Amino acid sequence: MPRPQGVPGSQHTETVPFVRRFAVRDSKQPAGPHVTFTPAAWADFLAHAVQ
Repeated sequence: MPRPQGVPGSQHTETVPFVRRFAVRDSKQPAGPHVTFTPAAWADFLAHAVQ
């Protein structure tokens, strides 16, 4: 099940944990493009995104 991320009323994304992958998309355009990350790449992204 997608988990919305972000501040209410702002643009935000949804993340979906798959086996060995995380898919990320714009929640306002669900049919639009998405990007996938390995667990290690997702963890690295999150570590830098919060800084």
